[in-house]
Amino acid sequence: MIRPAPNFASATLAIARFAMLRHLRSRRAIIAAVTLGLVVVAVAVTRARGGQSAADAWTTALTSGLLSFACYVIPFLFHASSFSEEHEDRTLTYLLVRPVSRSAIVLGKYLAGSALVLATNAFAVLALYLASFAGSFDVSDASQLGHALAAVCLLSLGRSAIAAMYSAIAPEHATPLTVTHFAVGELGLRNLPSLIPMLSMHHHASEIAGVARVGYSEGAPTIPGAASAAIIVGFSVFFLLVATFVASAREYRFAKA
Repeated sequence: MIRPAPNFASATLAIARFAMLRHLRSRRAIIAAVTLGLVVVAVAVTRARGGQSAADAWTTALTSGLLSFACYVIPFLFHASSFSEEHEDRTLTYLLVRPVSRSAIVLGKYLAGSALVLATNAFAVLALYLASFAGSFDVSDASQLGHALAAVCLLSLGRSAIAAMYSAIAPEHATPLTVTHFAVGELGLRNLPSLIPMLSMHHHASEIAGVARVGYSEGAPTIPGAASAAIIVGFSVFFLLVATFVASAREYRFAKA
């Protein structure tokens, strides 16, 4: 008896489960935890020495440790090599001949990686918040945590979509392409004049977190947080659509066996 091919939702979830197991068995989770742990320790030591006030420590941790570091490094770790590693482990051919669409493969891998990215970065937000406000917490400061969580989670999803796109489009060159996009298309745009920073998801995440004027050009206008969130989601969907469109037609022939 021939079993029917799984529908799109079932295929996507199956790919996501396999991708999740691959991530958990790799060293990525350990590297991500150690990296963010060092950032948290640095903030905690600075606060313990009295080098910064709680508000200043939190702003630095949010802008430098989270939006400008964790939201780049962690998505890169879990997404940039999602297709190339299949080739290196000689599982790509097996994966592509399964009765599932290429779109399900791209989306399944994105869902698995993004789940781990969100969990890691959300935990980092909480840890850095506690380290920053240790000994001087005030209820009025709690709203900052909610805005920061929303900004970091949305930006993590957007950066994951960028890395997933390049991994699907050019697996052999995904690392330099992703790094270049992050450096030029995200960080590089934030200090440019006029409306140009608004093309960067980094700018919109900073608007949501309430730190858009920290280290940014003064030319970009302030927009509502809901609008910034919608723009980040729109960019994320666009990058995923590009990834699925290209992956559907690509043969995935690699130069090295």
